[in-house]
Amino acid sequence: MKQQTYCQSHQGFAHQFIILNQGQAKLACGECIYQLQDNTNKVDFGQIISIQKALTSPDSLIQKLTAQDKFSNLFQNLGNLTGDELKQELENFESSLRQLQILIDQVIARAKMQVDLIIETRINIKNDLIQKIKYPQFVKLLEELGNSQQDGQIDIYKQIEQKLSQHLNEINQGDTNGLNGYLDEILSQYKNKLQEQLKNNYQIDNLKIQIDQCLLQYQNLFSKIKRTYMLGFLEGSKSTVVSEEYFQDLIKIITDKNPKMIINQAKLIFQGTKDGFNQNSFWNKINGKSNLLMIFKTKKDVVFGSYSPCKWESNINSYVEDITCSSFIFSYKDQQIYLYPLKEQRKKYAIYCSIGYGPTFGSGFDIQIGPNFQQGQCKLGQTYNVEQQNFNPNQFFGSQQPQIVECEIFELQQ
Repeated sequence: MKQQTYCQSHQGFAHQFIILNQGQAKLACGECIYQLQDNTNKVDFGQIISIQKALTSPDSLIQKLTAQDKFSNLFQNLGNLTGDELKQELENFESSLRQLQILIDQVIARAKMQVDLIIETRINIKNDLIQKIKYPQFVKLLEELGNSQQDGQIDIYKQIEQKLSQHLNEINQGDTNGLNGYLDEILSQYKNKLQEQLKNNYQIDNLKIQIDQCLLQYQNLFSKIKRTYMLGFLEGSKSTVVSEEYFQDLIKIITDKNPKMIINQAKLIFQGTKDGFNQNSFWNKINGKSNLLMIFKTKKDVVFGSYSPCKWESNINSYVEDITCSSFIFSYKDQQIYLYPLKEQRKKYAIYCSIGYGPTFGSGFDIQIGPNFQQGQCKLGQTYNVEQQNFNPNQFFGSQQPQIVECEIFELQQ
């Protein structure tokens, strides 16, 4: 502010904050905030606006005035969007399109040349044959034959008729197979010439390659635009286990593994505390569904989970392959996400489906949750990769058994 105001309760301290309380705004200094912290009442920092931040960025003020968790990721994304990366992607796409246009023009020019060559070849073959059969002399003899008959000149008519016979016989003289042999010869010459001109059609192959590259660039650009701008607008049920920011981080990990996947909704289809911790409730809710994000919380407050695009089917009693190899298991500790991605060579064991089991992942199993969600096992590293040093699978749940106190399963819809 050009002109600062000062706190009346704490002399010499400038107002730095605005406290919102039941629709009323009150200016406060740093000492006021410290006093609030010292009081037994819990301070709601979501209702405290930094004057400096509000004056620096309207986004900060807007975020405070719409202080709901579901908006936090939206404002974070909007704040991070400089547009430079998308502009660079667009410039690359535009450059590829212009190069493609050059190649298209070259292909069109070559096609025109080839068509002209074929037309010219047909004309040349016809002219060669006309010359071979001495067509003008043939026409002249026919005209003379007609005139002599009309004038009643029988002797001349017979002479011309004889000349016509000689003319036609001469056409086949001097060639091994006569006119047919000559025709075969010139057709072979022109055929070789055409083949030479038409065989180097590499431009068509290059055109196809560049078109595919441009389409791929456009798909990537479109996906990046939509994923970047829509991430904050993701519809779905709010998780009670993890924060909105953590949930959005998981969604981003999934979309990074599946660039063509645009998630529009995360629909909560199973919640253990509501639907029941047993395999029947579990399978009733998820059977036949795919693209499931599962989040678990144990009795020891350990948070872990998984994602797989595979379809869960209760009656197959078998492993399900993830051809995309995008399945992963995760854990959350010390404000950090630890990923355990599916091994490429073990992707046919991504998940295990059986009516007698709860959520089960990997061969052997990497993670297995029993039918009552209390028993189970962790043998991470067999099908899902573990990069952490000194990793102890026996402590993955915080104890020997999972003892799940909450399980949320979200169906990610495109």
